[in-house]
Amino acid sequence: MKSFFRTFFAVILASLFLTFWGIVLLFIFAAMITSETVQVHKNTYLIQTLSGEIPEYYPSTALPIIGDKHNHLTAILENLEKARVDDRIRGVILQVGGSDLGFAKKDEIRLRIKQLQEAGKPVYAYSRFLTSGNYYMISGCDSILLPPEGVLEIKGLAAEAMHFKGTLDAIGVKANLDRIAEYKAAAEPFLMDKMSDAYRENLTWLLEALFNDMVGTIADNRGVTRNRVLELMSTALFNAPQAYEDGLLDAVVYWDDLEEILGDDGKWKTISGDDYATVKRSELGLTGKKRIAVVHAQGVIAGGEDGYVLPFGLKMGAASVTKVLKSIQEDRGIAGVILRIDSGGGESIASDDIGHALFRLDEKKPSVVSMVDVAASGGYMIAYQCSTVVAMPHTITGSIGSITGKFNVRGLYNKLGITKDFLTIGPMADLFSDYRDFSEEEWEIIRSHHYKSYEDWVRRIAAARNLDFAVMDTLCKGRVWTGKQALDRKLVDHLGGLDVALALVKEKAGIPVNEEVKIEHFPKPKSFIERILEEGDMAAGAVPALLKIAAGFLTGDATPNRSLPLMTRSGQVEWVDPAILEGAFLWRIR
Repeated sequence: MKSFFRTFFAVILASLFLTFWGIVLLFIFAAMITSETVQVHKNTYLIQTLSGEIPEYYPSTALPIIGDKHNHLTAILENLEKARVDDRIRGVILQVGGSDLGFAKKDEIRLRIKQLQEAGKPVYAYSRFLTSGNYYMISGCDSILLPPEGVLEIKGLAAEAMHFKGTLDAIGVKANLDRIAEYKAAAEPFLMDKMSDAYRENLTWLLEALFNDMVGTIADNRGVTRNRVLELMSTALFNAPQAYEDGLLDAVVYWDDLEEILGDDGKWKTISGDDYATVKRSELGLTGKKRIAVVHAQGVIAGGEDGYVLPFGLKMGAASVTKVLKSIQEDRGIAGVILRIDSGGGESIASDDIGHALFRLDEKKPSVVSMVDVAASGGYMIAYQCSTVVAMPHTITGSIGSITGKFNVRGLYNKLGITKDFLTIGPMADLFSDYRDFSEEEWEIIRSHHYKSYEDWVRRIAAARNLDFAVMDTLCKGRVWTGKQALDRKLVDHLGGLDVALALVKEKAGIPVNEEVKIEHFPKPKSFIERILEEGDMAAGAVPALLKIAAGFLTGDATPNRSLPLMTRSGQVEWVDPAILEGAFLWRIR
């Protein structure tokens, strides 16, 4: 039986090894068949999809999976900009589905729709299920179209917060968290079983601002009164024929019928957004000699390299971003820099590292920060260190506050029959032990250190934004603002998206506003071969180590009962004594 398990374990490892390289070959083949140059014919309609997960930029760490590489906001905005000046493009059809686009990203797309129309290019929107937010985004299109069985949802906005305190109580876990201050709501799910009054107040003014603008925009675009929009929202759900009768749609048609309606003699030429993304800006005269860098920083902020962290999603790695900013600072050929931030925050140290690199860059080159959907907490900690900050009217920003502490997991350990013994030498050695609460003396230390750090942060922001500390402090304490509200409170300098940021960085660099520039995006999307080589580096270290472990099982030399396998960043597998993997310290979060 022992021999059987040894053999079984070795076979599993070998299978994983072969599967990895099989996937590598599959992606190589996919990259080869998708590298063909596309041709755009005269009188072509661009069919741009707006659905699924749409990050601000294509993650440099992602493998180039077919169909996903161009499904990001930057590619979508560039496609619509190119279509505006491309004489071969007759018009644009937006295929709208469920997506994670926030209001600020929707607003940037709305601006592109308007620019297309001003250039004489009609824009049509087609959807099978149209949500309120997406209807807001495309309400200014020349025609909004649904199939007969399509559904239009038009209703108010809602926010809900999930609380875990009851769950933690049930399993024996107690949060020892200190937050600054009452509006910093990220700690509430672990400390409370419902929204605090401050959090409810914060959400209310955000939702009211978004809702009022949404209603006004829909009313203006559809040529009705605000009261009529509110009246329609009371119905909430409309089938396509009913929505058409109420003036919310322009036609009820099947997708297959669009060719006959929009084409010549019942025929049309189309190109997908994925294919059109391969058309270079230089082919359409949208480039120049002077170079402007656009750096994309998105996701939860942490140390190390960019990546993807469950359950948070994209990770903004401080090492990756600072490396890019420093390389741009040293590149004499780059005339100016735009840093696009789309992040709700993360580790305070990592945020400040990126902010400091931005500050140094801003001293050397004309720089502008452009906030996207969210640039709050750690995201704002980066942004304020630039001399010029731009936000969309509906960007979520602020949240200048902090959380720190730990979780006492002793109750859960007891339920599982786990006990801990301790040996400490010197004072406060087990300060962040997950086996007990902080003592009163320890709480005093934690809170004092925490507030000093927060106070220093607020003073630095106040100095950068030319505000008194007392005024700045009233804007902080975890409060969250829309971009429009932030402008009124001098937390940002201008309202707008990438277009406004580009105009500002040109002005700072002494470039005429109408002069085309060469836009270079960072971090550079890694080629398929580069990504595979990176994975290969990891595999080169990991596979021999795994095979060595497998050999240990075959010979009976392995001792998994006494240690744990740990994959390091270099791909090496090491056996680690579980005794050193202790503590549940929560890094200071902003």
